[in-house]
Amino acid sequence: MKRKLLMKVLAVALGVTVSMTTAVHALADGASTEYISDMVVSTGSTLAAAKKKLPTGYTCISDNVNKNNSGVVVIGVKKTKDVSKAITDIAVMNMNGGYSFQEYENVLKEYKDSADTMVDTLYCAVTEFRENYKNNKKPALLAYEMLNRFTDEDFGDTNNKLGDIFVNESTTKEQLSVIFMQASTLAVSAIESCLGIGCSSNWLDSFINAPANESYGLDIDEKAQTIFGTMQAFQKEMQSYADILNASNLGADATKEEWEAYYNSLTEEKQSIVTNYASTYDCLRATTYKNGTLLDFFMQDLKSLENKSLYPMAKAMTDGQIATLPYASLCNTIQFALANDEVFDELIKQSKETTLESASVFDGVDRSIFNSDGIALTNEAMRNATSSSDTSWYKGNLSKKTETIFYSIIGTAATIGAVSAVLFAVSSAKVGAIVTMAYQSAFANMGFVSTGIVVESWTGVWGSEAVSIGEDILTINPMEIAAARSEAIAEGASTIWAKIAGVSKIVSAVAIAVVIITVIIFLYKEYKAYNDNKPEYTVIPRIMVDQTYLSDGTRKYNYYYAVKDTTGEYADLNNWKAYEWDALYYTKDASAGSPILASAVTQSTNVAGDSSYNLALHGFGEKAAYNLNKNCTNKTGVYLFFKTTNSTLSGTAVSYGYYAVTAVAGILVGALGMFGLDKVLYKRKKREEQTEA
Repeated sequence: MKRKLLMKVLAVALGVTVSMTTAVHALADGASTEYISDMVVSTGSTLAAAKKKLPTGYTCISDNVNKNNSGVVVIGVKKTKDVSKAITDIAVMNMNGGYSFQEYENVLKEYKDSADTMVDTLYCAVTEFRENYKNNKKPALLAYEMLNRFTDEDFGDTNNKLGDIFVNESTTKEQLSVIFMQASTLAVSAIESCLGIGCSSNWLDSFINAPANESYGLDIDEKAQTIFGTMQAFQKEMQSYADILNASNLGADATKEEWEAYYNSLTEEKQSIVTNYASTYDCLRATTYKNGTLLDFFMQDLKSLENKSLYPMAKAMTDGQIATLPYASLCNTIQFALANDEVFDELIKQSKETTLESASVFDGVDRSIFNSDGIALTNEAMRNATSSSDTSWYKGNLSKKTETIFYSIIGTAATIGAVSAVLFAVSSAKVGAIVTMAYQSAFANMGFVSTGIVVESWTGVWGSEAVSIGEDILTINPMEIAAARSEAIAEGASTIWAKIAGVSKIVSAVAIAVVIITVIIFLYKEYKAYNDNKPEYTVIPRIMVDQTYLSDGTRKYNYYYAVKDTTGEYADLNNWKAYEWDALYYTKDASAGSPILASAVTQSTNVAGDSSYNLALHGFGEKAAYNLNKNCTNKTGVYLFFKTTNSTLSGTAVSYGYYAVTAVAGILVGALGMFGLDKVLYKRKKREEQTEA
């Protein structure tokens, strides 16, 4: 009987999964909206030349953004209909803006330390999972199968499945630390859930039946404190389901159809709450504990709850279960404990039969972010660059394959509790600027025209007399030479003229030498002045790390990538003609903003722009539009504005992954909700009668 019931759950779940997958595929295939997926900067002598240099597949979205400088600069974009590949924010960093390479190195070190700490905390769970796997315990075998949906290329082309890596005792802590530090966020979450499953056992019986005079070890209080730390979140989860249940206004005699109609009237968020928490709530409510139920115990006022009341539970749980508790959640840990071997057998069978392709644990992650070379931290991020548990890291966008595997594992984890609840005895489940040199003006300023060239201490023969100029100044110019020649001819002294001619040659040679020396001196002075004033460009960081805050207050690091020019170098929007570079950066992180539409871009000389465009090309840490010509001699404003969608990346991408799962167990959390309505909600009257009894 139980076998038939379990198989029906799987069939219903799989059927809903397929229909959901079909619907989502249809929605994705029908999408016609185009988003910006990549950017490039192109330069040229004219606008046409700059546009012509754009790579194939890129469309120009701007006029010349390099106004008042020589050369034209335009921005090109690549378009996509895949919202998961869309750019969500674009920002500018100025050469002398606020960023630091050293600070990112410090943050990276702190993040590695955090990953090492996580491995140290979870290592007892890893060893416990290994031991359970060697002993062929069903939960560990299922966890192994699910982990093997991921691969780690650091271990080579073969024997790189994650399940094999985790059960291999030769795998070091350092290797595990790399996985926890560099794997995608969803992959890490899946690993945590799998470790929770791999360590699971029916500790609930030991907890419920613990003798009153039980003795405890020295570490029991610390374990109890770990449990206590998860209870507030657990109470919120249970209360969210209770609120939905109480709001139904349906009595104990309500029919199955009435419950089904109520479920269908709920929002997607509330349906998810019913699906995720109904089985745990019902099981705890139906289980007697001391003078009440297990639900009463877990929902008691935390302000009056003493640590020692948690000692029996802390002793009943293994070290691995305690270690994974903050990561796998108390709700999941209870669900894992509710399952029996029949549940795990069926899920293992489903897992082995699936043809789902494996994905790298690093899928969608730019692993170069873990090499600090060329990565800088913005001032805003620096102000809060401290290691803390409320910091999340953006590592890149995931492929559908990885999302599918992740949601399979998460769905399976929840399924364990939901399905096992059906089998529970009394329970139920719901479902460079260039300088111009003016030589002639400079010569005039140096005295070449107005005063001529001066020669000091010259002695010679003038006529029949020796003439000593001494410290007097002889001005060399055509008029004096002509006068000297006339005087010599008048006296009839041809030898004198010859001497004058000789003197003229000497003076000419001296004059030429002085001119050359003066020009050299002038050029040196101008070169020095140019070098003293020319911009000394610094290196453009390849990645800029900024921060944002999620709705729950969690601080999150986002990675912005520098846009390159058509030669593959990081681009300056002023074509290296201003005194400082302005580099363009983009991110695809959903927490940074909404997908940017490729068809809605405008350029303006007005900082206010068009009010219908809701995103300005801004500087890091700013919201106002950034003037791309702010560092030019003529500061005529050049501003860019974009439009974004109202949705977020996570909406479509995650929903697809969530509903498209047909692997591992072939079950989704959402599908189980339908089973819960069909088989469980209808039994409310019986459950309430049992509880009252």
